[in-house]
Amino acid sequence: MLELKSRLKGLILLYTGLSLVISCTLSQYPDSIEQSYNISVRYYITKEAEKTDETKLKDVISNTASDNIKNVAGTLLGGYYYKIGEFNKSKKYLNKYVKDLHGDIRTAGSVWMASILKSENNPEYSKIAGEVTSNDDLSKFLINKSCDKGKEFCLKELKDTKMGKPVKVNPKDINAKEAPTIVKKQKNKKTSDSIEDRKPKQLRISVVEGNYEDEAFKGIILAAGNDNRTAIDVHTDTVESGNYLINIKNQKVHLQDRTINFKINYKPAVKKIAQIVKDDTCDDVVVGVNDQYVDEGIYAKSLLEGKIKNLQFENYEAESFKSLRYMLDDTKNAKKCFIGIGTEKEMTKFLPLVRYISPSEKMSKIYIITDIYTGIYEKEDFIDYFKNVEIFTFINAKNEKNSNNFLKSYQKIYTKKPGSKAFIGYDMVRFLQKEVRYKNVNYVSSIEDINENKVRRKIHRLIIDEMLQVKVKDLPSNEDLNKKPYQGFTN
Repeated sequence: MLELKSRLKGLILLYTGLSLVISCTLSQYPDSIEQSYNISVRYYITKEAEKTDETKLKDVISNTASDNIKNVAGTLLGGYYYKIGEFNKSKKYLNKYVKDLHGDIRTAGSVWMASILKSENNPEYSKIAGEVTSNDDLSKFLINKSCDKGKEFCLKELKDTKMGKPVKVNPKDINAKEAPTIVKKQKNKKTSDSIEDRKPKQLRISVVEGNYEDEAFKGIILAAGNDNRTAIDVHTDTVESGNYLINIKNQKVHLQDRTINFKINYKPAVKKIAQIVKDDTCDDVVVGVNDQYVDEGIYAKSLLEGKIKNLQFENYEAESFKSLRYMLDDTKNAKKCFIGIGTEKEMTKFLPLVRYISPSEKMSKIYIITDIYTGIYEKEDFIDYFKNVEIFTFINAKNEKNSNNFLKSYQKIYTKKPGSKAFIGYDMVRFLQKEVRYKNVNYVSSIEDINENKVRRKIHRLIIDEMLQVKVKDLPSNEDLNKKPYQGFTN
């Protein structure tokens, strides 16, 4: 995988000490496509404030010779102070730098200033708010953020009405003044991705059914940072045309000739565990799911019916799940097997319930299937519950190099660990980058192959042993357990 840390500096505003370059292009779309924008400026407007922002923005203001760059940086600094609650400082910078700007940065400055003035009962706030077009998705996001600060700051009335006329912007002015994008001059380096010179064109990706706070959307941003010729156009409405489209909600990539579903398919892992359980001579088998994974649970049940003496299929979030303690075979040598299906976090609720139902660790065998493994089961709060539990997961973000590198980069930018959707968002863009320009790319969600409309992922198999050491045994998604019996774990 390309070194994300250095590549991100080519996308995310002010993540380098190099100069800002102002650029924006307006594309002509069919009538069905109403909203498109450059991602860099909106990302920086909507990101959470970080202490380093203040130093970097002040440095840009002090050292740039461009008035336009200085105005953008000054407005963003005003936004930084607004986000952290230093409103007097925010007003100072917004008053000084917003007036000559247009487009997204002007919208953001207007919302921030109007919110502050409203909190001071200053009637001027309605005049400034009149510059905001309330049916724009960025405006809605910023207005919602103003309401998060409290009633006195909330511009709720802008959600349903337009106050005044929206600012009219000449496209030529936008090209000159709107969206700042970092450009880092880089030396030619050999990378793990082989660029095909015969495919030099820009990749434009339309993104629908998502917002700035979606993990998948953040993963998309990081992937776009791999290549300064990748542009992301975010749409508030359904897009009916375009060569490359990502639907965040259903995790699908749409091309002209096919649609590819990147959502994690749990069934290959369910099939593997079912085979293991059938060979494990379990007297009781409990399949535990919540409402989100009922289909996967039913599939597990269908594979085990008629093969197990006592098979239970239960929602572990229901109170009745605890009653299994009194329903399962309580004879001394009865072996109980449990299969849990859910997200990594959800399994931290499942395991304590299993330990309650079946207190005998020696006579209990537990298998879980998760979307991702980040290592939280190894923490003190959970380690005792997960001892001797076999974990089947699709994204081993703790131990697999590409996934772990992505986790670290995401955490550094967004200050929290990513969930599986962030990895999938990243890989959807990487797939399209491969379609347009690259011979090979490194995926971060354990993708082995993408054939026609199917994504096939490696299954990572882990166990936390008696010594609380994690052992890993990766299984190819196409392994046939009928031909290659389960061999257990080895050191």
